[in-house]
Amino acid sequence: MSKANDITLRHIAGQTTERTVWQLLSVLTHGTSAQQIQVLTPDSIKLSGDSFRFEGGQRVAHSKSEQQGAYSAPETFTSAAVNVDAAAVWTLGALAFYALMGMDVFEGRGGVSQTADTDVPHISSSHASHQLGSIIHQCLAYNPSQRPSIATIHDMAITQLSSPITPQRRLTTSSGKTYATSLVKFWPEEMVAVLLVAVLSLVSNTVLAQSSQGISDDDEINSLVERCIKLRQRSNVQQVLREFDGDMEWTMMDEIKIDRKGECSMRDKVDMFGVNDIGFSILKRSGGVTNTGDRLRDGRDPRYNYSFIEITVKAGATVGYDIPGRVGRQSFVIVPYSASAALNVGMTLNGKSISSVAAGSDGIRTINVSEAVKADDKLHLTLSNRSASNQSFVIINYNSHGNE
Repeated sequence: MSKANDITLRHIAGQTTERTVWQLLSVLTHGTSAQQIQVLTPDSIKLSGDSFRFEGGQRVAHSKSEQQGAYSAPETFTSAAVNVDAAAVWTLGALAFYALMGMDVFEGRGGVSQTADTDVPHISSSHASHQLGSIIHQCLAYNPSQRPSIATIHDMAITQLSSPITPQRRLTTSSGKTYATSLVKFWPEEMVAVLLVAVLSLVSNTVLAQSSQGISDDDEINSLVERCIKLRQRSNVQQVLREFDGDMEWTMMDEIKIDRKGECSMRDKVDMFGVNDIGFSILKRSGGVTNTGDRLRDGRDPRYNYSFIEITVKAGATVGYDIPGRVGRQSFVIVPYSASAALNVGMTLNGKSISSVAAGSDGIRTINVSEAVKADDKLHLTLSNRSASNQSFVIINYNSHGNE
């Protein structure tokens, strides 16, 4: 039983680094029986120094409650024979997903709700490397035979932990020593890493500020675009979150109608910015995330001139978006996750093509609607992904609401 002052996995979920998740998998797969793994929950996994320890117990008889099913494999809720090792692997995947994302898989219902047709989520590159996202995805497979073994997970965790990512170039002092060498005498190893990340972030942001000429004469549009560009590097997520959090001029464009045929599903691998996660989390804290909340997820809301949404398009596919209720002058910016993405963008107003689509650096496309749009006009955006891989895009809209 956890004590009140224990720090458990539940306390740090959603705030862990990738290395921490690999450490978790390494500890849980070393000398631990499958039966012990199966009974683990976030509250029974405790932090001890810089590592983890856990407390197991007797398996509680299953009910169909969401909480009890969150970390149990789907086959444990059926009358079929259970491969204990494979079921334990599913639990490892559910715990790793929770540690990284701060939420239970399948919205807390876990294995009790999973079927052969349930989409297993792919964790985007905004949250994890391909290696970690892939192993979690495999662990959560509905079919036990498609899951990796406990030994495979352990070996992969050890490999990842023994091969830290290091920059090709090292920051050095004027004497030629690395900053890490200079700092290590005075700071713990983890603090050195934090300081180096901060320095690198400052350098990269300075370069970005110097090289970016802006794609618009609208400062807010330029800020939103620059945040998207920063999110192409996972190290910038926290900084961008703070920038969005301090900017009250935007809301989410959650009202657009999408032709889903060419859109990626949860089964499709695609690298993403993660701006929807950032936006929704901020809106939730600032007044609600539904269209009945205080702060709407709707670009038609007259309180906000700027809105955005991240969407995905399959390789070679074309997706259409109806954008209702715009009034007055309109501008749209499309930012691809990959600066080299091949894409075609088009827009029609009441079925008539708008030809003023401009291509800029970083793969960005801009559309300025020259005539004032009326509330009942029909704006339709078409986005074609001509790349050989699935792509994500952020659509940014300036809506004047007729207040030119």
